[in-house]
Amino acid sequence: MLRSRVLPVLLASLLAALAIPAGAGAQVISYPQPTLVSAVPAKATPNVLDGAVRAIVQVGNTIIAGGNFAQVQSYGSTSTLPRTNFFAFDAKTGAVDPALAPAINGEVDAVAVAADGQSIYVGGQFDTVNGAPAKSIAQIKISDGTLVPGFAPPRPNGIVYDLALSHGRLFVAGRFTTIGATTRPGLVSLDPTTGALNAFQSLEFGGVLRGGNLSVLKIAVTPDANRLVAIGNFSTVGGLSRVQVVMLDLSGSTVGVSDWATHSYEPDCAKVFDTYVRDVDISPDGSYFVIGSTGAYRANTLCDSTARWEVDSSGTDVRPTWIGYTGGDSTYAVTITGAAVYVGGHMRWQNNPFAADKAGPGAVPRQGIAALDPLNGLPLSWNPGRTRGVGVFDMLATSTGLWVGSNTDRIANRYHGRIAFMPLAGGRAIPATGTGTLPGSVYTAGPAVDTSGSNVLYRVNAAGPRLLATDDGPDWARDTVSAPSSLHNTGSSTATYTAVGAVNATVPASTPPAVFASERWDAGSQPEMSWKFAVRAGTHVAVRLYFANRCSCTSTAGKRVFSVKLDGATVLNRYDIVADTGHNVGTMKSMSVTSDGSVDIDFVHGADNPLVNAIEIVNSDATSAAPSGADTVSSRTFDGAAAAAPSVVDGGGASWSRARGAMMINGNLYTGWSDGNLYLRSYNGTTFGPAQALNLYGLTDFSNEIRNMTGMFFDHGRLYYTLADDAALYYRYFSPESGIVGAQLFVATGNVAGLAWDHVAGMFLVGGQLYYGSDDGNLRMAGFGGGVVTGAPTGPLSGPATNDGNDWRARATFLYAPAAP
Repeated sequence: MLRSRVLPVLLASLLAALAIPAGAGAQVISYPQPTLVSAVPAKATPNVLDGAVRAIVQVGNTIIAGGNFAQVQSYGSTSTLPRTNFFAFDAKTGAVDPALAPAINGEVDAVAVAADGQSIYVGGQFDTVNGAPAKSIAQIKISDGTLVPGFAPPRPNGIVYDLALSHGRLFVAGRFTTIGATTRPGLVSLDPTTGALNAFQSLEFGGVLRGGNLSVLKIAVTPDANRLVAIGNFSTVGGLSRVQVVMLDLSGSTVGVSDWATHSYEPDCAKVFDTYVRDVDISPDGSYFVIGSTGAYRANTLCDSTARWEVDSSGTDVRPTWIGYTGGDSTYAVTITGAAVYVGGHMRWQNNPFAADKAGPGAVPRQGIAALDPLNGLPLSWNPGRTRGVGVFDMLATSTGLWVGSNTDRIANRYHGRIAFMPLAGGRAIPATGTGTLPGSVYTAGPAVDTSGSNVLYRVNAAGPRLLATDDGPDWARDTVSAPSSLHNTGSSTATYTAVGAVNATVPASTPPAVFASERWDAGSQPEMSWKFAVRAGTHVAVRLYFANRCSCTSTAGKRVFSVKLDGATVLNRYDIVADTGHNVGTMKSMSVTSDGSVDIDFVHGADNPLVNAIEIVNSDATSAAPSGADTVSSRTFDGAAAAAPSVVDGGGASWSRARGAMMINGNLYTGWSDGNLYLRSYNGTTFGPAQALNLYGLTDFSNEIRNMTGMFFDHGRLYYTLADDAALYYRYFSPESGIVGAQLFVATGNVAGLAWDHVAGMFLVGGQLYYGSDDGNLRMAGFGGGVVTGAPTGPLSGPATNDGNDWRARATFLYAPAAP
């Protein structure tokens, strides 16, 4: 960030409380803001007619901007005013200051406010100010734009990219190797009054990367002035390995290298980038910092990303708290306000880790500017959009809003020449994320469905895990390598795939698409693959066989041909899936038979190997009857140790048997559903509001997971969940403010002693305790924090084992969390 960091956050808050403009003494690092700024820019801002704005600061009611430009206009004026890479204007009226107009003969890349509040420092690629020699750095009076007498720094032999004023020292960063006669590459500290070089920062930056020039591009200092984060083209600092980023210790008599180090910026991006880090900012409370980068798309790297790091971390390979991916577009500017992490560049998307220069699964459109959730890096709802151009080069958060400097002239579809102001007035508050307290009311919805009335006799997900039914029939039984079904013979093999490309009209709507993500196939061993289902003799049944050709090795017609026999009679003769439906398309073939006590299905080789994805046996002589109470919602009081007897409440007419996990956040209920959607509805303790499907932005894998969820809960920006027949607790990032789900899937933990995730039936988290139902109907608890189980499971607390009238086998369980006042 291109501004001075002299005032701590406490003073910033005091200034805000007293309505004193930020910058009256010096500019604060990342002014804390309680809400998002408005997505509609203020009208009264000037226009820069060419070039780009690269640095912005505020002093009182004056905004000062530097960059590379020559012409500006006051707000509401058509008169063009000459300004050479620097101008000032009234923050409220947008009128260009006629007096503060120094002539700087090169690009201004950095501006910082002096401690006296009467002058500023400028850094960049220039040689003179008002015709007087001033190599790359100068101090200028705010009153008239003249140079401050007595400030005479030694000349750096290159460009100054950033400045930071902290505790009586002026840090100067850039692309230089010497300053005056002293060799001091990348970063120096000067006396802020005289400009004299001092020895406080004497660490040597070295190890030029990829044939570029050694440089420190950006620096940020914590509010307590104990730490400085520097980024740029270097790989060693003080003889220690620190590739592209270093955290310096400023608490001693001289600067030292802290014990914070990471390997994350060591991998190469595109060859044209000798360094790909572009900006860094520290949070107003000093607890974390965020780095934005360029570099082109490279999977599993920090190229073209935004990443959060914790200041108090230590170690030889610290990992980022989160990574936000654009899918191949640059982030040049980062500003943290507490409510949000604002990022600017020429990005087209956020939450886009899996695609290069296109929208991948989960990609959320954000044109050139975005606000990210500080907890997880997901885009918040704020979305003004802007003409992308090269990008945003600086953003300044103040007590009244956010200034944006760039090289384009439209934001929120309004003309604003290269500088715009997004006011706090009219901005959106970040909603609370309370998830409830105990004692409280715990709800169960959609009890475990009784399938005795279904006409479906068998369902098997060949070579795959158990899949929850999306209707009132039985679940699709698992048939995995570790637990193969007893319904088929031995000798066949398995394969698994990602989500199927499409399914055709033969596939019933109640069939989970995930059945096509696994297949059982026969390589030709004898006897060939066969399945046997016990069915009462004389019963008329429909045998449904599900097929999809998923292997690219047989993606054309004629490559895979096989036959199927039913009770010895050929029902599919030389069947070619690709010729029938195409490659990567799910289909279903149904045939009828009268059982002789056993329904036998045999697969016979032709070309390549026969396969089957799923099998369903349906009693044609019966019709399904909806199970009684399947859509019931019940509530009971719970104090963390014991639960009262349940009472049925009004479920609002929803088909709760279709629910797949639930969690309540600040008066809003989120439920997975058997159709693969995540729904939001309000709940006030009496009435459920209408359901609204959240936009998953093409997250097909997550949609398939939703269909198979057995429980979910929310904690610190993460949506945790369990899946049927799966011995892991998973999570994705989730932002309640925007309703956006993270594209990446993470494993929090596998089964632990006494807690089997594959037996969970609903759960909720409160006060560091995870309460979870099990498929035996009982409720238990375990300590949980930071994504892991922290205490041994205990219980049962409630359920059949305690004789309290509760059965915790439910499709959805949630703790009531009323909306914050």
